Amino acid sequence: MDYTGEYTKEISFPLGGIGSGCIGLAGNGRLCDWEIFNRSNKNSTLSYTHFCISAAGKYRLLQGDCFEPYTGKYRYQDDDKHRGYGWGVEHELLAGLPHFRQHTFHGTFPVAGVDFSGEEDAFPVTAELLAWSPFIPGMDRESSLPCAVLEYTFKNISGETVEASAVGVLANPWNCAGHKNIISGGGTRLTLTDGNENGLALSVREEAENVSSQAYWYRGGWSDGLEMYLNDLAELSSGKRFRPRDYEPGEIFNDHGVLAVHFSLQPGESRTVKFIITWHVPTRTNTWSSVSREEAEKQGIAPAWKNYYATQWQDQDASADELCQRFDELRAGTMQFRNALFDSTLDEAIVNGASACLSTLKSPTCLRLEDGTLYGWEGTGTHWGSCEGSCIHVWNYAQAAAFLFPALERSMQESHLKYDVRADGCLNFRLMLPLGIKVQPEHDWLRPCADGQFGTIMKCYRDWKICGDQNWLETYYPTLKRLMQFAWSSENQFRWDPEKTGLIGGRQHHTLDMELFGPSSWIQSLYLGALAAMEKMAEAVGDHDFSAECGTILEKGKAAADCLFNGEYYQQNVDLKDKNIPAQWDDAVATYWNAESEEIKYQIADGCIIDQMLADWHARLLGVDGVFDPEKKKTATYDLSRYGYSEGNEASSILFENFKCPSCKSSFLRGVFCSAGTVSDPAKSFHLEIKTDNEKLADALREYISVSCVEMKKTKRADKFSLYLKK
Repeated sequence: MDYTGEYTKEISFPLGGIGSGCIGLAGNGRLCDWEIFNRSNKNSTLSYTHFCISAAGKYRLLQGDCFEPYTGKYRYQDDDKHRGYGWGVEHELLAGLPHFRQHTFHGTFPVAGVDFSGEEDAFPVTAELLAWSPFIPGMDRESSLPCAVLEYTFKNISGETVEASAVGVLANPWNCAGHKNIISGGGTRLTLTDGNENGLALSVREEAENVSSQAYWYRGGWSDGLEMYLNDLAELSSGKRFRPRDYEPGEIFNDHGVLAVHFSLQPGESRTVKFIITWHVPTRTNTWSSVSREEAEKQGIAPAWKNYYATQWQDQDASADELCQRFDELRAGTMQFRNALFDSTLDEAIVNGASACLSTLKSPTCLRLEDGTLYGWEGTGTHWGSCEGSCIHVWNYAQAAAFLFPALERSMQESHLKYDVRADGCLNFRLMLPLGIKVQPEHDWLRPCADGQFGTIMKCYRDWKICGDQNWLETYYPTLKRLMQFAWSSENQFRWDPEKTGLIGGRQHHTLDMELFGPSSWIQSLYLGALAAMEKMAEAVGDHDFSAECGTILEKGKAAADCLFNGEYYQQNVDLKDKNIPAQWDDAVATYWNAESEEIKYQIADGCIIDQMLADWHARLLGVDGVFDPEKKKTATYDLSRYGYSEGNEASSILFENFKCPSCKSSFLRGVFCSAGTVSDPAKSFHLEIKTDNEKLADALREYISVSCVEMKKTKRADKFSLYLKK
C-alpha cells in the first residue's frame, strides 16, 4: 500500500528478526523505534544516526519532511530532560538539514520502499530505498536474523557525470566507560560495542577500495562532532574521503562512526548501495513480574536467559557475515514471499490487512527464548509489554505462524503443555518466565479460560496435521486428553459440562477478560471444535474408546446448539435478572452482579456478536467439519451484517476522515458493493443498486459516493432504501 505526505507520519515498519527485536523504518525514510535492547522502545531515536547522499558539492539526507504536530513526542524517561513532548522536533532528527522534500512510502511487508523526490531542480541525483529483513516461510532460523537491510538506488538525472557518495552514520548506543567503535572488513564494517557482550554493526556490501570510514566523529562540545562531520561531507565531491579518527576506549562520550561508498554516475546511470545493520544484545531477564522471579528462585531456575539468536550467531559480526554470504538467497526468498502475497488475486484490503498483522512477528511483541520457543505479549506499550505469557485466550485466535513457521507455532503450544497444565487438566493461560517454571496447585490466580483451553486442543490438531509427526502427537496426547476431560471433570469448579451434554455451561473466562454464564454460541463453537479435533487425534493414537466418547458428545452438542439459534442468529442463553446464577460462585456476585440495574454484567444475552460462529470457521480451516448447521450459518451471517448497523446516528454516518487516500476509498466502496450491492449485465441495460434498511446510512452513502465519484439516486422499495444508477 502506498502512502504520501502526512499519511506517512505514524508509520514504523519493523526491520529485524522474529523474536530478535527490530528497528522501525519511519514513513519518511528515517530510522526510528530502536527496539533492539530487549524491550519496547517507542518514539526512540539513536542520536544522529542517518543516511545521506552527497553529489556535486551538495548533499541530501535520505529522509523526507517531518509533519505536524511539532511539539515533540513523549518517550520513556524523558520527564527530566530537555527533550520529548513540549520541546519541539528532536534535534536528532536533523530536520533542519537539506533533505528530500517529498516522499512516498510503499508498505508490502516484509519489504518496504521509499521514493525520495522534490529536489529534481536543485540536486542531480534521485534516490529510492528498498528495505527488508529475511522473512521466508519454513526458515524460522534465518527469519530470526537480527538485521535490517537498506538498499539505496541512486540515479543521475543531470546531463553530466557526477561524483557521488552514499554515507551511513551510526551512533554507539552504549555511552558507557569502555565502549568501542571499530572499523574492520577492510573498511567495510563499523562495529560499535559496550566493551562487553552487546554490539551493533553497520556493514556495506561493496569493494573495499570504494569505501572510506571513520570510527569516531570528532569529540568536542555541544554539536562539534556534527559540525565537523558536515564539513567532511561537503568536501566529498572534490575527491576527498572520510579520514580515519580513533580515540582510546574508556571515556564516556556520545560517539558516532561513518561508512561511505564512493562512485561515479554517468548521465542516466543508476547505482545501488547496500547497507546492513546487525545487533547483538544477547541476555534477557524477567523485569516485569516479581511473582515469576520468586517462583523461578523457588524452583531453582536461573533468572537470565539468552535470546534465541544469540545461540545461533556469536555476535553482531557473525550475523552480518552470514547475511552477506547468503545475501542473494535470503533476499530472493523474502521477495518471493512478498510477491506471492501481493500478486495474489485477493482484494487489496485483505492483503494489506494480512501483511500488517504479520509484521507483529518482527516486533517486540514476540520473543524467542533460548531453546527457540516462540513467546508473545498481548501487545506492547512505549517501554513495556502488555499482558505476559503467550496468553492462550489471545494467541488462540492467531493463525499465521502455524502456516508460515510451523515449528515456531508448535513451540508455543509445547511450552504451555509442558509447564502450564495442572494435574486435573486445567490449563492456566499465562506462561511464566524464565522458561521452566511449572504451575503449582497454589497458583489459583491463574484460572483456566474456556476459549483458550478448547482452542489449544484445536491448534494442536492443526499443528499435528501440518507437521505430520506421529511421535509429536503421541508425546502430547495424554496432556491433551486431560485438557478435554477437564470440561467434564468434577474438579472443574467452573462446571463447563459436567453431565457431558455437549452444551457448554457454567462460568467461562474468555479473551475479553471477563466471564460468560451459561451457553453461548461463541464458546460453544470452540467446545465443539475441540471435541471434533480430539475425536480425530484419539483415533490416530489408537484410543478408540475416547474417540468414540468425544464423537458422541460432539453430536449431542451440535444438536444442542440449535437452542442458541433464535431464528436469525446465534446468541447466549442467560437470564440476566437471575442473581442465583453468579451466586453459585463465592466471588462472582461482587464482580458480575449490578445491584442497581439488578442484572448480570458483561453478558452477550440476545445480542448479535461478530464472534458467534468463530470456531466453526476455525474448524473448517483446520480440516474438521463445521460445527453448526449450514443453513442456520447462512441466515446468521446475513443477520450479523444486517444488525451490524445500529439505528443510532453514530453507526449511521460515515467518517470521511477514514477514507482520504484513494486505496482506502476504493476498498471501502468495494466493501459496500460486496455487502449490499447488485449489478445487471453490463452488456444490456446497465443497472447498479445498493440497498439498506437504514435511511440515514443510505443518505450518508449517497453523499459520500456523490462526492467521491458519481451521483446516485435514492428511492424506497418496500422496507429498503435503494441507491441506484441506470443507463
